[in-house]
Amino acid sequence: MHQQLPTLKTIQAIYPAYEKVPFIKGIQAISSKRTGKMLSLGEIGCLLSHRKVWREIVASTATDQEGFLIVESDSVIQQADFLLQHFTHVHEQYDLFFWGAYDGRMQLRRKHCKQYQGYKIGTPVIPSLFCTYGYSINKQTAYYLLKKTATVNYPVDYWRIQLRSATLRVGGIKPQIISTSKEAQKGSINEGKQLPLWFNTLVDIRNFILSFT
Repeated sequence: MHQQLPTLKTIQAIYPAYEKVPFIKGIQAISSKRTGKMLSLGEIGCLLSHRKVWREIVASTATDQEGFLIVESDSVIQQADFLLQHFTHVHEQYDLFFWGAYDGRMQLRRKHCKQYQGYKIGTPVIPSLFCTYGYSINKQTAYYLLKKTATVNYPVDYWRIQLRSATLRVGGIKPQIISTSKEAQKGSINEGKQLPLWFNTLVDIRNFILSFT
C-alpha cells in the first residue's frame, strides 16, 4: 500500500486480544447493557484504533475541509491513480466519503448519483454502509465522530447509528476503489459475523429499493 500511496502514515492499531486495554471488561459490560449485545475484543480494538486516528486528525494543522484517507492494514487499493487524481475534488463536495464499503454492497441513491469515468459517485443509502476499510474524512467529521463514539455502545462501522441526525455531506463510489482482503473477510466470519444467505439477500433487496427514494 505504501508503494501506491507514498505519503501514507502508519498508526499502530490497538489489539485488545494481545495487549492490555484498561477497563476492557467494563467496556464490554456497558455495551451489552446499552445495546443488548456485547462488543467483541475485535470490535473494541477497531473502535479504539479509529478514534486514535480521528484524534490525530483533530490535532493536526490541517484546515477543517482538508481530506484524510483512512485505510486498514488489510485494505486493498484497486485504483490508486483514480483515487489520487480525484481525492481533493471529492472532498470539496463531501465531508465523509466511502471509497469502499460492505464488501461492495453499498447502494447509492439514484437521484443523487452521477456517472464519472466509469464510476458512480453520489449519496449512499445509509443502511447499506458497513466496514471501515476505506473511507476519508475532514477535520469537521473527525470532531463529529469522536463526539458520537465517546459513549460506548455499537461497533464503529454501524454507520446508520453513527450518522444518525448528522448534517455531514456523505458520499460514496461504485464500483469500490478500496476493498478488503479475502483473509480479512474470513477473519470476520470466524469472529461470528457470518449471516445466513437469505438474510443478506433480504438486506440487499431492501437497500436496493431504498436507492430509489
